[in-house]
Amino acid sequence: MASWADLRRYCRKNLVFVKEGSNHTVYRHPGTGELVIVSRGSGEIGKHKFAEILKNQLGITKDEFNKGL
Repeated sequence: MASWADLRRYCRKNLVFVKEGSNHTVYRHPGTGELVIVSRGSGEIGKHKFAEILKNQLGITKDEFNKGL
């Protein structure tokens, strides 16, 4: 399972930075224009939440996510 740090690392490499807040960082998906809001929390992302982020916000599979790290 991925952590919030893994998701932030993926977003820094593959998405466009928009702004940073005290609790989250916002990125824009270059292909779709979709905003992706990433928590600055630590620890693991829940299985269902991570699947939702991959499918609905990033539009990628778990294998594509792992290759993008």
